Amino acid sequence: MKQRLLNLALILTSLLGYLEWGQDQSVFLFQAELDILIKLFNDPGSILHPLTLFPLLGQLILFFTLFQSKPSKIPSFIGIGCLGSLFLFILIAGILGPNLKIILCTLPFLLSAVYSIWNLKTRKSKKVIPIFNFMDTYQETFETWNQIAKIYEEKFMDLSLYNDSYDAFSNNLPPMAKVLDVGCGPGNISKYLLNKKPNLEILGIDISQNMVDLANKNLPKAKFQVMDFRNLNKLNMKFQGIICGFGLPYLSLEEIDDFIQQCYDLLSEEGILYISFVPGNTKNSGFITGMNGLRVYFNYHDSNRINEILKKNLFQHIQTMEVPFNKKDDSKEIHQILIATKYIHHP
Repeated sequence: MKQRLLNLALILTSLLGYLEWGQDQSVFLFQAELDILIKLFNDPGSILHPLTLFPLLGQLILFFTLFQSKPSKIPSFIGIGCLGSLFLFILIAGILGPNLKIILCTLPFLLSAVYSIWNLKTRKSKKVIPIFNFMDTYQETFETWNQIAKIYEEKFMDLSLYNDSYDAFSNNLPPMAKVLDVGCGPGNISKYLLNKKPNLEILGIDISQNMVDLANKNLPKAKFQVMDFRNLNKLNMKFQGIICGFGLPYLSLEEIDDFIQQCYDLLSEEGILYISFVPGNTKNSGFITGMNGLRVYFNYHDSNRINEILKKNLFQHIQTMEVPFNKKDDSKEIHQILIATKYIHHP
């Protein structure tokens, strides 16, 4: 979201570019571009110049990134470079003039560009995935969950392993709290919460239609709908609690940051957030294949980084719980649960 806003600022501030030449000749970039669009249909040959095409190309590339859930670095850098070449030329012209108005009109874009480049360079990179897998990593994972919905229900619907952590979450909720169950599956967590507090108002979301169908059948008192939980900002309501049982392994660290920001926005004052994941070396992340041959892309995360993201996004009173989990090969791994409270600063 932050880089999207920066790219939008780059497009808008680029329109303020200003040049003067000759006797009483001057133009703002938005005026020049309007003239270019008119000539595009009447005399296209007259606009084929690098100083004309590069800025337009830069703006179009940056405009394209506004429709990405997380603007890609390379298109953003290319867009900044195309526009930056023109603005550096304008700045030099203003300094040599000298012309204070020309110089001042370049500053909004140049400052936005510097900050945007810094933000892109300091942003954590995602794990590199082979190009033939990059586009379908999430899709394959989502399709797998859809296909194994019934198997998952049979195995986990009444699993009691994490009940103590669900109690720690529900004990902090008012009796009639609104709760968002993220990655609700067949409704296993919602079922437990409603058994503890029958008056909870629960909305569950999951990317899998089959999971949502099972949840609606299992818990007619609650509401469930299909939604990609990377897009929580589409929900227009507040919750006293948000619980996400093992959704984080299907997000990159960058997406977790976005997800937790969106949770903060959806929670009411002093709302409670529950998240769980498998701590581990991120280098071990990758596709996991089940006995049925279906694969999911599974991310391991460093618990210190998740705690840092929570604190950065103004969550406090972070409670940590660890649950040993027996794997199919008889080895054990630790599953970690974090329960945190939304912090509100009162001046």
